[in-house]
Amino acid sequence: MSRYEKPALTFEAQADKMSGRGLVADRNSLIARLQTTNHYRLSAYLYTFRADHELYRPGTTLDQVFRLYSFDHRLRMLLLDAIEGIEVHIRTQLAYHFAHAHGPFSYLDPASFPNFDARRKDFEKWESKLREQTARSRDIKGREDFVIHFFQKYGDMHQTLPVRMLV
Repeated sequence: MSRYEKPALTFEAQADKMSGRGLVADRNSLIARLQTTNHYRLSAYLYTFRADHELYRPGTTLDQVFRLYSFDHRLRMLLLDAIEGIEVHIRTQLAYHFAHAHGPFSYLDPASFPNFDARRKDFEKWESKLREQTARSRDIKGREDFVIHFFQKYGDMHQTLPVRMLV
């Protein structure tokens, strides 16, 4: 293995290097793009425009590369939006059915999770993470008003959230 010893390049030097490899771009526009997008992220989109290891195909422009980057960004946002809707629906259904079948705090009972491995302490690890997340949502930085309200009203009787709030 070799030791990494490449020096950090300024945005201007990065732009000059990319232009020197054949990227057609207004230098100031390229520098501005590098300041907001990062050289390696932009380089990933330039990969398909390579003629060889070092040079880009003749006529490769920053506009072409950035259109590809923008398309990828929009596609990612559409997919994440769709995935979030599916995730929220599944979590809602799990919490609803779990609470109705087992009760609002039954997730604190290891018997509710027969597939957790006791030897690996799966339940203890899982429960510890839930408690950490609940504590963060009570903290001023990660404050969740419904969590604060629950503990103000029921905190003398409960140290954990009911499953429908937890999910």
